[in-house]
Amino acid sequence: MDFYREWDKEIKRYVKRFLSQDEEITWVFNFGKKEDLVFVCRLLLSIPISQFIECIDEDRECSSDIIFQYSNLEHAIVTVNIILKYSDIPLTFSQLGKKLINAKSDDACKKYGENHSKLARELLMVSFEKSGSTLIKNTSFGDFNISLLSDDRLELVKRLALRNCFVQKIIYYAKNGLVSYMDLASRYLGKKTAVRRKSNVKKIMYLILGDSELYSRIVW
Repeated sequence: MDFYREWDKEIKRYVKRFLSQDEEITWVFNFGKKEDLVFVCRLLLSIPISQFIECIDEDRECSSDIIFQYSNLEHAIVTVNIILKYSDIPLTFSQLGKKLINAKSDDACKKYGENHSKLARELLMVSFEKSGSTLIKNTSFGDFNISLLSDDRLELVKRLALRNCFVQKIIYYAKNGLVSYMDLASRYLGKKTAVRRKSNVKKIMYLILGDSELYSRIVW
């Protein structure tokens, strides 16, 4: 918590640490008490998105697994947390997917549960542990997230999504001119997979940037 309480003294330096996925930040979201999370969320919401974007000034390396893939954003940012909050035990991808969509195919349930829990993990809402299968459980923030107002939740999602390396990569290049989503995504994904994930990434980028000049520089 000291990290956040010192934030106002050197805002730019601390925002950059936030964007770099600093472990001290992650700890509060994973294990923080309610009063800590209230403080942190209020602090993040008090800082305009433009200040976070201003601090993205380098081309960070990525991997394929952090490029967003989901079907229903609402499922990823709130329904997953609700299901896990009222589950007696951590759930597997299949068990979570079954509760989300109740598909007949176990493979479909597993894939759905995996995609949406991976996005939730990227937003610090859930954590994974290996015990034979991957088990998913809420972080402290995941439990807290359920009580947030919808507008506040979306604003926090914008800020947390800006920690994603691929989001930062798109913004970094867009700040310097036109940038092609396909050119960047194809560095890490096959062409067909990049095409499938395009609408997911596009939705997140629009959520963050809106109808801004920066968004208009992204070629989809």
